[in-house]
Amino acid sequence: WRLGSRLDMAALVKRSARLQPLTACFQAEFRTAPFVQVLVDRGEGMEPYADDLDFLAAQFVDVAGRDRVEQRTFVGTPLRGLDPDIFTGETAEWQRPPAKSLVLVLTDLGVGGPPGSRDRGFADDWRAVAAMVASAQADLRMLTPFPLKRLPTGLAEIMQIVSWDSLAHLVRLRG
Repeated sequence: WRLGSRLDMAALVKRSARLQPLTACFQAEFRTAPFVQVLVDRGEGMEPYADDLDFLAAQFVDVAGRDRVEQRTFVGTPLRGLDPDIFTGETAEWQRPPAKSLVLVLTDLGVGGPPGSRDRGFADDWRAVAAMVASAQADLRMLTPFPLKRLPTGLAEIMQIVSWDSLAHLVRLRG
């Protein structure tokens, strides 16, 4: 049991039925964040999901309000820089998020696209992203189109990851 969280009974039952380890079965209690940073992965692995990314990012802006949301793009991981210029490749440095803010990342976590693609983010880089957000006392949430079983080992234990790996999940998110 973690302080400030409650059991996610639906996830617990689903994992039990699939004979999966009973980890990451907590839901954080609802609270509002004074600032939301939406980071959208525009790498090669996320190209097939471009419309979904645009939809989801727009929904977060609509819900939280334009004045509380900063929407940025990246390739690989945010550590490589934000808002890459397609002609020069120049990027802006990703700054540490404010305390108690929410960092929402829409990404493939390095599992999409061709195996040798330079657009892939490495698991160690994602661990560094999680550590940076935690050190800022902010919350990190990841949304990915890939099933959790495809993600690098250990990432689900250090960050909250939600998968929309089926049409049903995306329809629920879009609903």
